[in-house]
Amino acid sequence: MAMQASDIADIAATTYDHLPKLRFQQIAQELQDYEVLPKVFKRAQSISGESIKKILMTSHGSNAKHVGLYNTDITAVADVTSTIDTPWRHAVTSWAFDSREVSMNQAGPWQIVELMKLRRADALLSQAKLLEEAFFKSPSASTDTTEPHGVPYWIVTSASKGFEGGTPSGHSSVGGLSHSNFKNYTDTYSAFTKSDLIDSMREAFLKVGWKSPVTVRDYRRGLGQRHRYYTDVTTRLNMEILGEDQNMNLGRDLASMDGNIVFRGIPIVWVPRMDTEFSDNRIYMIDFDYFICYFLKGRSLLESKPMPSASSHNVIESYIDTTYNYQCFDRRRQAVIYKV
Repeated sequence: MAMQASDIADIAATTYDHLPKLRFQQIAQELQDYEVLPKVFKRAQSISGESIKKILMTSHGSNAKHVGLYNTDITAVADVTSTIDTPWRHAVTSWAFDSREVSMNQAGPWQIVELMKLRRADALLSQAKLLEEAFFKSPSASTDTTEPHGVPYWIVTSASKGFEGGTPSGHSSVGGLSHSNFKNYTDTYSAFTKSDLIDSMREAFLKVGWKSPVTVRDYRRGLGQRHRYYTDVTTRLNMEILGEDQNMNLGRDLASMDGNIVFRGIPIVWVPRMDTEFSDNRIYMIDFDYFICYFLKGRSLLESKPMPSASSHNVIESYIDTTYNYQCFDRRRQAVIYKV
């Protein structure tokens, strides 16, 4: 008797967790490396709520002053806070197979699960690509209700030097806030040299290193290495050349800096997606203590068990749902530099 879709679903659900890793060579992925799923998502925080809200202290009052004897006290109470609000975004991937595929191959329980693992791997690769693309994009307009708020939304380029990263194209505010203190640092360079590119990075590093003179509880919950600098392959390779030029003890290694380039201990990460997304050799200098990926509680890579499809009785399917978005609640600690 041929197995029915419900029988196959039961086999997949009960044996999947106990099987060895699938043996196949994967040559389907389009990018050499991925940053979001294996790294950014590992730092994500899980919260509840209809959206991601943060209260920011955007200014301070002017009650401090020097006074004389018998001074009359007057305390002014100023409104010093603003709110940023980031909506949730939803991603889904899925895999499926038809029970007749199993029957045609006279497959037993092990072959069924092997097929399932192959289709699942396909779904996960598709998801990794989607997340990688979205992380380095900004929604085209404020009316966009599906795309997440990636790096270019929060860290905006400008031809002017300083805290000039304002509002991304197609938007009138960032997170619902327009404020002079809610801008990222920007700069440009014209050559891959220490006196140009590296000096620009040095200044940016100093300018975004804000230190409060008073102890204030904030939203920081950093895990692991908080800084990461992202760039394209051309910029990364030129940085490796700069690193070799200043190393007087290269020995026999013709590419001694490959894979080891850092700036003040911070890794310079080549992101393949940036090769196609940007053409200006930009470098994003991100402080992940203030640039956070948030998951809606209970909706982080939520995977359903294999089950018969509601729309096709012969099909077994599974879905992986994620509700998330990114939020940067201190843009002044972020920088972007690009080549002109």
